[in-house]
Amino acid sequence: MTELIVAVRDSVAARNWYSALATTLTLPDIAAKLDGRQGGSAARYISWFGTYLDPTYTVHMGDETVVFLSGEDCYALRCAFLHEGDFDISGQMVRKALTSFTFIVPPPGMTLHNISSGSRLALQVDCFCEDVCEAVETWLNQRGNDPVVRAAIADMARIKIIKPGEGFSLP
Repeated sequence: MTELIVAVRDSVAARNWYSALATTLTLPDIAAKLDGRQGGSAARYISWFGTYLDPTYTVHMGDETVVFLSGEDCYALRCAFLHEGDFDISGQMVRKALTSFTFIVPPPGMTLHNISSGSRLALQVDCFCEDVCEAVETWLNQRGNDPVVRAAIADMARIKIIKPGEGFSLP
């Protein structure tokens, strides 16, 4: 998992926004599966998001609670972006409240994150990516030593980096 977090942060540093966003949207999927959450992909994703990202995208103002981004809407975004190349989630069956997203890269020194207008939400791409990375790090700190989770992480796909002079053979 740490390789994927590093990949997101490296993509953000390189201003490779689409790569950063695509990888970011897969992180809850992967963490939820490794965590052993029950159900299909959508149920696992929404449950994991609820545990680790709901607090980041929920604001309590007196007696009112405003949820800017739910697990359902983030999963719908994941599906729309990764499978259709779209930020419009109005046709996604899992969505809850939102219909579309706008991702923003503001000028240096400016932050424009978590801005809603009706059923649309604008997120600053680097902030969103970092929010998810931090949530995955929190999950790793809480669950990473569990033997089942540790074994699942050890079995994850790895890209083999061959150094000059090293041989290569298939296991």
